[in-house]
Amino acid sequence: MSEKLFSDWVLEMWPEWSLERSIGDRFERFADLLIEWNERMNLTAITGRRDVYVKHFLDSLSLVRCAGFRQSGSLVDVGSGAGFPGIPVALVCPDIHVILCESLKKKANFLRHVVGELGLSNVEVVDERSEDLAGSATWRDQADQVVARAVARLSVLAELCLPLARKGGTWFAMKGPDVQEEVTDARAAFDVLHAKIAMIETLELPEGYGNRTIVVCNKTGLTPTGYPRKAGTANKAPIGGM
Repeated sequence: MSEKLFSDWVLEMWPEWSLERSIGDRFERFADLLIEWNERMNLTAITGRRDVYVKHFLDSLSLVRCAGFRQSGSLVDVGSGAGFPGIPVALVCPDIHVILCESLKKKANFLRHVVGELGLSNVEVVDERSEDLAGSATWRDQADQVVARAVARLSVLAELCLPLARKGGTWFAMKGPDVQEEVTDARAAFDVLHAKIAMIETLELPEGYGNRTIVVCNKTGLTPTGYPRKAGTANKAPIGGM
């Protein structure tokens, strides 16, 4: 086990931001559950506690530090996987209603277990594909904020995420250090789905763990009829053909 608790990592990276002990304890419990369940099912390739702290927890919290992020309202985490960034965000932002969108039933069951164990009353798990969610009047054009972390290329992600965001809402695409080519390829999708890039922020993770880039897009209009297309179509034939 690492000599440092997760709260120590946070304090070193962001000295002005110290976690309450109860929140730090829940991050530790989350790490326990992630490592324990990963022995039975494939949740993540990142299993060392130190790596979990930095590559999952700190990386997820970089979203909260991003300019334009609102710590209230609704947030849909598309392709949440093992709960990133949605669960870390929910832990530190209790006024946000977080929807974890994860279509794989086994992972969704893990997320529900974590939500119960951590007592996260502000988190909802939905085991459907984002395209299906956005086809429902309950979810279409409704979320204040939408986020996706390393799920697919921007040209694909645009169609998976933007239809869930309300007009005036924000989409955060959490990517690796090199995004310019993806941004260029996604321009057609942004135009069709009524989105404009507001900013691109880069954060350096500690101790040589690399950089995280967040592409921040504003939703400028309602989702046009016909989008999102049938589940799986965006990945096979992205808008604009890239």
